[in-house]
Amino acid sequence: MNMKIIIKCIIMLMVVFIFSLKTCPYPDVNEKYKSADYVDFKNNIISRYSWQKPVIFSLWPAGVKTRIRTDKKIIALTFDGCGGTAGKRLDWKIINYLKKEGIPATLFVSGNWIDLNHDAFLILSSSGLFDIANHGLEHRPLSVRGFEIYNMTGTRSVSEAVDEVELNARKIRDITGKSPAFYRSAGAHYDDIGVRLVYDLGETPVNFTGTPNDSDLSLHEDRVFENIIRNSRSGSIILLHMNHPEKNTGIALARAVKFLKEKGFSFVKLRDYVDDLI
Repeated sequence: MNMKIIIKCIIMLMVVFIFSLKTCPYPDVNEKYKSADYVDFKNNIISRYSWQKPVIFSLWPAGVKTRIRTDKKIIALTFDGCGGTAGKRLDWKIINYLKKEGIPATLFVSGNWIDLNHDAFLILSSSGLFDIANHGLEHRPLSVRGFEIYNMTGTRSVSEAVDEVELNARKIRDITGKSPAFYRSAGAHYDDIGVRLVYDLGETPVNFTGTPNDSDLSLHEDRVFENIIRNSRSGSIILLHMNHPEKNTGIALARAVKFLKEKGFSFVKLRDYVDDLI
């Protein structure tokens, strides 16, 4: 076989390989959750909502919980694991600190984040200190019209919205044996139809009383600390991020927890106050 024939064969093999990458995508890791009963389940919901149009898309649509109704000096710390291109890892400094101090927390995780941090997720979900909550299958803002926020395009239909919430709930239940009680949309934005869908799917949409904006890479730890303290009062729900180990959230958190403990505050999981969320 001469050199020209060899080169032609190599080129043909390369073309076939490249074409196969385009036409044969990697298997959908969530495909196993799309059973026949799930299709029927989703179609039933679509039939109830497909004709409805949203009237609002925001952080605060009616029905989204933002604090605990209480006079006690308690605070719920919540952490998002988003799984986007800019934040797909786990900040073990935060987790190790919470474990060391015995501080409970509610962890909102996306399906993308679970796939990228499967072993870490098994550790977190097996700890009685943490409650696992739903942050969406693909970390998309929850809407039925593809509303955008923070350069993220929301779900574009009732079908996509149901998948975003329910498939991640099924993934969490499949891995942990326990269904999530709470849902937080990507970017913490929902339209009013999305909020109603969350309730119909058996979860409670939860945002926050305040966020220290720790997702801002330029924010110094002193500002994150100050923001935590400013938003902390009886019944506050604080939103932080655990998917950016390169940031100083862990340092600011440790300072804030020490300060708040000295002021008489203690920390709780949302699940322990599900009937008191407002």
